[in-house]
Amino acid sequence: MLLSQGYAATDLTRFDAFFFHLKNLELSKAKDDLATIPQNEIAKVLESLVDLMYDAGQNRVEEYYNLSPSNLSDLTICLELLLKGYKDLYYHSTQTSSYQHFSEGYVLAKKMGYEPLERQFLLGLLELYHSEILQSNQQYASYLLDFENLIIDDIDRFWFLLYNSILDSKTISEIDKLSSSSLDELTHLVSNTTSLSNELLTKFYYEKGVYYGFDNNYEEARSYYAKVIPNAKKPFLKYMVFGSFLRLGVLASEEDDLNAALRLMDSASTYINKRDTLKSAFYIDRYKAEFYARSKQFDSAYSFLDKSLVAEYQLQYRKNSLEISRMNVLYETEKKERQLLQEKQRTKQNQNFLTVALAIIVLGSMIAILLQKNNSKKQRLAEQEHEIQKQKIETLLKEQELLSIDAMVEGQEKERQRVANELHDDLGSLMATAKLHFDGIAIDRKDTSLNTLGKLLEQAYEKVRGIAHSKNSGVMANEGLIPALKKMTRLISETSKISIEVEDFGLQERMENSLELTMFRIIQELTTNIIKHAEATKGSIHLTQHENSLNILIEDNGVGFDLSEVKTHKDGIGIYNIERRIEHLGGNFTIDSSLGKGTTIIIDIPI
Repeated sequence: MLLSQGYAATDLTRFDAFFFHLKNLELSKAKDDLATIPQNEIAKVLESLVDLMYDAGQNRVEEYYNLSPSNLSDLTICLELLLKGYKDLYYHSTQTSSYQHFSEGYVLAKKMGYEPLERQFLLGLLELYHSEILQSNQQYASYLLDFENLIIDDIDRFWFLLYNSILDSKTISEIDKLSSSSLDELTHLVSNTTSLSNELLTKFYYEKGVYYGFDNNYEEARSYYAKVIPNAKKPFLKYMVFGSFLRLGVLASEEDDLNAALRLMDSASTYINKRDTLKSAFYIDRYKAEFYARSKQFDSAYSFLDKSLVAEYQLQYRKNSLEISRMNVLYETEKKERQLLQEKQRTKQNQNFLTVALAIIVLGSMIAILLQKNNSKKQRLAEQEHEIQKQKIETLLKEQELLSIDAMVEGQEKERQRVANELHDDLGSLMATAKLHFDGIAIDRKDTSLNTLGKLLEQAYEKVRGIAHSKNSGVMANEGLIPALKKMTRLISETSKISIEVEDFGLQERMENSLELTMFRIIQELTTNIIKHAEATKGSIHLTQHENSLNILIEDNGVGFDLSEVKTHKDGIGIYNIERRIEHLGGNFTIDSSLGKGTTIIIDIPI
């Protein structure tokens, strides 16, 4: 195809050498290859591409060569899409533009029939799934299969096995948990080839270190991380150095060496991945919370856990938005591929038309009628297929959003249970023991300072116990929604400066337990917002059952708020999630609030 566009065989050989070194991550050699290519716009784009892949978003410099839009060949357009795809991958990871550029470029590369370029676009798409939260989507499997069909050497086989093992086992709470079968094949390949660059081997060392860490073989894990860390000066390998220090900190924590674990976390912070500081900060804060909890330093543990939860919710929200946008881009890409197929079919039909026309002279008008009916049938089938594909994508979008919201609710419930248990079993027991020992000391009871200290210990114990019961109040299998709400508001009224009452009308029977739990968490989150933000002294929760519907009215006499400002603030994520959860229950959610006039929230749920 490229030969037909005016490129000589010698030009193709030069491009082949360039893309070979690019996929082997020998970026300096790829840049040397550019000296053999005529210095035109294509050469400038390729030079920018090498510089961009070397920097990998770590120096935050976005200025790279851009083409002028006039009279561009398919190859030039394709290379610019490749450049834009990597640029947005490194600098705009929260957007779907990278996926769109890679997808469009891949379709065009397949149309051109130039396999080295097809491979590079597939590597870009797979790296996008590896580095971003799209990793949970199974669409990567089709790209991985396409890449497998293009394998011609050990370097291609290495990339295939690497991404197959990583993407098959990726989760948001674990950095890289690998499939052992694919990793075994990868280890065998590395042992029996000499064509892999040191940069590719560094990726292999990192994944081996991760695997041995999860396998509790700490000595082997440390030996492989030691091979990764010296590559810190190369920006495109920096994220693996960050991950190595992070995982070494986890290993130190598993061995109860808190000081070493925290030092390694600080080392990881110096190599934080600037492509996505939110996700990097999430990992550091979450692991520090686990470290401090392991050493019974619960104040510090709770502080870092709280920070990591905020980041986790932001990551989950970003994941939902990216996934919906990605599905829309996928739909448009598939439509373009269908259009390309239809264009090829029309071209083929036009080529056959002259032959058919000659046959018409001999066979008469009957053949023309048959052809017309055949074309009409094909058009109807194409339209039906288009509509079916559109319906499938719309259904998949709804299912994906529902699964994401359910997963977030389940994660919140487990985290509340864990925090409540630790407060009650660990910190609560320590406080009770301290109070017991204090009461047993022979002291002068007339000393007001000692008496005050005893009261403070008692208050601290009751406070911890109240928080534990409050956090654990979601377990309502034996209580029901109304008793759990009354218990929650009673604890709030005892420990806060606000009085909240609960009234119910017509709720004679229990609802399904999962629905009661969901409604409890929604009301609990809205009540927490009143305590934190409303500055109210009174609040009320009214629950009324009308035949097959449940009406919930939540009011306070606080300062109120501007709803439009909340939806643009990070706290608006909570309001948004509540709205979506109620919507998926088939209900309605209304907020009536203004500054200085309190807030009224109305929820209607079918039951």
